[in-house]
Parts: sequence; C-alpha cells; structure tokens
Amino acid sequence: GTVPARSSLQFSLTCSIVGVNGLATGVTSMTSVIISTNQPPLPGEYDVSPRNGFEITDKFAFSAKLWVDIDLPLSYSFSFISPTEPKGTQYITIRTEQTRVQSALPAGLDFESFAITTVLFVFDSLNSKSQASIDLTVKKLNASGQQIGTATLSVNFLEF
Repeated sequence: GTVPARSSLQFSLTCSIVGVNGLATGVTSMTSVIISTNQPPLPGEYDVSPRNGFEITDKFAFSAKLWVDIDLPLSYSFSFISPTEPKGTQYITIRTEQTRVQSALPAGLDFESFAITTVLFVFDSLNSKSQASIDLTVKKLNASGQQIGTATLSVNFLEF
C-alpha cells in the first residue's frame, strides 16, 4: 500500500539487555523517528482572462497565485488540452517559477461549442503536484480574420 499525503509515521525500536541467566537486567534503550510524507501544494488561485475569445488575434492571460507548500520553490506549468492533437496536453510553459504568462490559443471544435480546457500544474521542489483547470471558449476566424468556424491555426506562445 501507500501512505497518504500529509501523514506522519512513527517508528520505534526498544532494546532490552538480558543477563546470562536469561533474566531481564532492567537496562533498556529506546529510540524513535517520525517520518512525514510529502504533500502536493495547497490550492491557491488560478485564473485565465478573458474567458471567451478568438484564435490568433486574442491573447489569454494565465495567472497563479497564493499556492502554498513548505518545499520551495514552487514551479508552474500552464497548458491546454488540444482538441486536435492526439497527445492531448500542450504546454505553454513547463516548470517555471513565473506565475503569469500570456498566450494565444487554438480554437476549440465547433461541435464542442469551441471549448478549450486550460490546466495549471503546480509542483513543489520534491515533484509533488496539484492541478486546477478552467474551461474557455476560443472561436475560429476565417482567412480574412472574420469570425467563423473553419479556419486552421498555428499557435505562437508569448510570455510576459
């Protein structure tokens, strides 16, 4: 089995000296150690703004704040679940101490109401992680930059 996060275990060892006649001498020694398990960072705030926009032309601001853990520093990975890539999660940043990034996003699929799920992963220095997600609506543009539902996108990521 596994030990749950935020758990402490105490291990104790007692040693008693036995005399040559097999009787206890009354001399004992004891030691113990407490081991605490690592825990993922405690949830803070995750935000993406705006919540609705268009591919290519709109930049989405991602931010994470107030995440807490004793095993510093914390690092952040901002990502989204791609509606068209078989690998699924596409990273905007990977394990950076930056808590704010800005990026364009691809359009969601029209039959899914153009929904894109963004995901924040927060890691402590011992690689324990927490995550949070926010759903956005990212619509398509046509070749002349007008709003429609069938353009293709090449994503350029920008950090600030």
